[in-house]
Parts: sequence; C-alpha cells; structure tokens
Amino acid sequence: MPIILKRPDGTISRYRNCELIPAYLLIPKELLVTASAKIRDLPRTIFSYFYDKDVMDIVETDLFFERVSNVYSYMVWNYLNRGANSLHYSNTDPGWILAYKIDIWVSPLIQHKVIPDVHELTKYAEMPEVVGYTSMEIFERLIAWSVEQAMQQYDIQKIIELIKEYPCAEDFSVFDSHAKTDFIRRWYHTRTKHPQISLEEFQENYAKNNNGKEWDTVDESIDLEKELTEKSTVESFLETLSEKDKVILKMRMGSYTLEEIADKLGYANHSGVLKRIRKIGQAYEKYADVDFGFSEKKIV
Repeated sequence: MPIILKRPDGTISRYRNCELIPAYLLIPKELLVTASAKIRDLPRTIFSYFYDKDVMDIVETDLFFERVSNVYSYMVWNYLNRGANSLHYSNTDPGWILAYKIDIWVSPLIQHKVIPDVHELTKYAEMPEVVGYTSMEIFERLIAWSVEQAMQQYDIQKIIELIKEYPCAEDFSVFDSHAKTDFIRRWYHTRTKHPQISLEEFQENYAKNNNGKEWDTVDESIDLEKELTEKSTVESFLETLSEKDKVILKMRMGSYTLEEIADKLGYANHSGVLKRIRKIGQAYEKYADVDFGFSEKKIV
C-alpha cells in the first residue's frame, strides 16, 4: 500500500519512489561516491525522508529512482549468467529489463526482515539515530543471497535460458562487444541463408560500411568501480541537457529511426535530428574526455 501525501496545494497523491528508501539506505558508501551530489549527500537519518520536504522532493525524482536501480541492476547482472557486461546490451534486451526489475530483487530482503519495508521504516521516523553504511562485502553477500531466493521464488532461471536461446539484433547496444560479435557469428551461421563469412571478412565489411572505422573488440574485464563511474558520468551529463535533447536520446536508444524522431518532435526532416545527436555526442566526448568518433561523423 503506497504512502499518501497531502501537497501544499491541497491535492493528495502517493509518495513517489518512497518504497526504495530502505534499498537506498542499504547501499554501501563506495557505490554512492560516484553519484551526483544531490543523491550522494542525502541524509542518513530516517526522519529526513518523511519530514524534510527538500529530501522528499529528491526521493520523488527520476534521478533517485535511476541511481538506486542502476546499483542493484549492476549487482544482480553478475548473477544472471549472461556472460557479458550489461552495457553491451540495449534497454530493450529482456535480460536488461529483468535486471532492472528492482522490486523482484529487493523483495526477499524485505520478506525475510533483512531490511524493513517503507511502512515499517516510518515507525522509526521520530528517532534521531543515524543509519550507518553497509560494508561492500556484506552488501555483495546480501545481493547474492537475495538473487538466489528470487530465482527460486519466480523460477527465473527458465526465463534466462529462454532469453539466451532466442536473441535478436535489437538486444545489443550500438557499441562493439564480444557478446555482439558472438551473436553476429551465430546469426550468419545458423539464422539466415547468407553465406558463412570469416571474422576478417566481417571486419573488412564493417570498415567499408562505417566510413573506414575499424572493428575493435572490447576488453570484458571491467570492474565495479569503473562501470559505476561510467554510469555516473552519463547520469551527470544528462542533467546538463535540455528536456528536448533528453527525449531525442531516449527515443534513439529506444530504436526509433531518425525520421520517426523528426516527425514526433516537429523537425522539418531527419537531418536536423542527426545534427542534434552529433552535437550531443560531441558535448559528451568533451565532458567525459572520450572519443567515440562523433567529431569525424562516424557515429549516427
């Protein structure tokens, strides 16, 4: 049952994202240091989450929801036996969507009283005590245990096996990865009537079709700190964008074509959208000190 708030204008609505407060307070400090200051510096007193309007306003933001979801989805991904980094998949990949179903993975912690649900938490709202941070070691153990419980409760292993058995091109991100390479190999060998090709031939065709850009495989050995830093950089960069630019990125990541985006956002044609995406890409390259090839117009 949701917590209901009476707003200053007299309207009544639910306290958005409040169910994630216990999950947020369980996150180790190491996994919060890369978050934006707004999320990282939230107080550790329970009182603040129910009586401090500024804190409650932050809890109700998409940024709070996304940050908590990102931490738990990353930790959960390690136990889904997908065999690849989650960044190699698109947000339409069924496994990616499953990892972000935070209520599934947190529910065992609540059911077994490891952490309280938000209604139980309100019982301690008058207490002045500060909630300490969970150690990284304990957090990892809790996630491993919680995932095991959820897998058994919802028979998730069968879902994972089906996802792995029936992949499609839309499941993968636009960036190169071993997972994407493996899929392409299997696609050409078993899914179509196209002739089988070697990896070398695929690399040549890739360069020919991408303005000379070379195919490069990715080192899979990405540690927790690096990936969370990358996600945090993306999150903080998104905060600098206009709402229209955010919509363009979300639609493009959601597999909309340039023409569809132009039509929905009122551009005269797709070239205006393409120019905007490249400007956003160039801004991110400068912001994150990386080179994805936007300045050379290698990426659409």
